[in-house]
This record gives sequence, structure tokens and C-alpha cells, in this order.
Amino acid sequence: MTCPVSSEPEDQLCILKCQHTLSLNNLKLLKQKICPKCREKIVENDIRYLPQSSIYKNLYTKFYKSGHIIPPIKLENSDQIYDSDDSDNSEADLIL
Repeated sequence: MTCPVSSEPEDQLCILKCQHTLSLNNLKLLKQKICPKCREKIVENDIRYLPQSSIYKNLYTKFYKSGHIIPPIKLENSDQIYDSDDSDNSEADLIL
């Protein structure tokens, strides 16, 4: 998710009472504690910090819907999984 002030992706976002978002870094840099979007006064008790897990979950959903992430391939039959440790002359053994 991006900070509306810097337009950069951020991993620490704050949701203000006015429902605007702001990165934690940009919040700390504000000289006057007012929302840069609507100019409402920011009170410390009214700030909600968005956890990284929520941000990553939101990003995963957006990337998945846009086709940047493909779903994992499910095997039809788990018996088809090949275990190379059972082989006496596996490629890894030949290399070593």
C-alpha cells in the first residue's frame, strides 16, 4: 500500500480519525499534526496503526487479482511425488 504523501510503498501505515492513511515515517515528519489531505487535527489517541500482516494480505489479494501471482499447483495424486533420496544413483550423488 502506498502513502498518499510520498506516493511510495510503505510497510507501516496509520489510519487517522478522518479515515485518511499516512505512513508512520511521514506522520513523524509532520511539523503540525494535521491531516495532509483534509487538514483535520491529528490527536495521538485517534491514530490506528495498521499491522504489516494486514498490509501484506491486502497486497497479496491485489497481486493475485491482477495476475501477478498465480495459484499454487495442486497434485492430483500425491503418490506421484518422487523422492530422490530412495535412488542409489541420483543426479545429486553423481555430482558429489
